[in-house]
Amino acid sequence: MKERKLWRPLLAAYALFLFAAVAVKFDGSLAGLAARRARWADWIAHGWGGNWNLIPFASLRVQLAQLPQAWAWQNLLANVLAFLPLGLLLPPAVPRCRSLRWTAAVSLAVILSIEVFQLLTRLGSFDVDDLLLNFPAALLGWGLWRLLERTIGRAHRSSGG
Repeated sequence: MKERKLWRPLLAAYALFLFAAVAVKFDGSLAGLAARRARWADWIAHGWGGNWNLIPFASLRVQLAQLPQAWAWQNLLANVLAFLPLGLLLPPAVPRCRSLRWTAAVSLAVILSIEVFQLLTRLGSFDVDDLLLNFPAALLGWGLWRLLERTIGRAHRSSGG
């Protein structure tokens, strides 16, 4: 119980980060948010497509083809690194998420919520390829938590603590 008192505020802070940095992509400028939303609305209104990609690997192929470009690296790494902490923070903060199944379910719900939020608010796009990067990253975070838990637990037991 004591342990959760530390982890839950960290998880809450991380959730705020996810909302601001990933879902809203807030860079400190309200005018920038309005302009981005207007661009999406204009793009959709002119029939240039919607703010979604439902074809697996479509946007990933474009990014992988552009890997010499900094934006491609940044986008790929950000999609992985932003969600690794989700799998790392959920288990110690939410005991039920010590199970991979629960961490997977919660992670998938969080990721889908962000994608749907971006679709509905037009502050971004719903991209199935984001799921293909974010979800394994969260599961990798759970794996790291599990490894740390076993390593620290073993060290703790061997020291007599």
